Amino acid sequence: MDQPGNNHLLLRASQSAPPAYNGQHAVADRMRELLARTVHDHIVEERSVASALQEIRLRLDALDETSVTAIAVTIDGLAATHVLSADHSIHSNPTALPLAYFARRVTFLADDTATRSALFELDPLENTLVSGPSVGE
Repeated sequence: MDQPGNNHLLLRASQSAPPAYNGQHAVADRMRELLARTVHDHIVEERSVASALQEIRLRLDALDETSVTAIAVTIDGLAATHVLSADHSIHSNPTALPLAYFARRVTFLADDTATRSALFELDPLENTLVSGPSVGE
């Protein structure tokens, strides 16, 4: 069902309009350009956020009981005196280490990569990690 009025409007819309009075046509073009750029930037940002959320979701899915226990030990080692529960209420943390204490052992690791890897198994009460050569070396 082709209507002649619609075709005429389409043809008219596809033709460039003559410059408007006082450069208003140029202003409208600039506004369209800015709007298109803003929409594009918004889409790029939304994709980036979606990607980050997907990565977080995958990491949370990979958590098992051992990981949850390790996270709790790390929180205790950071001297977190209070914790946020699943129901979003704040509770005191009786197992938190004091702000100042001596670990039972110090482990010297060669570089930052090794130190980062060791953090996953760190028990702050038992061990302190130091990146770089030991004091005697």
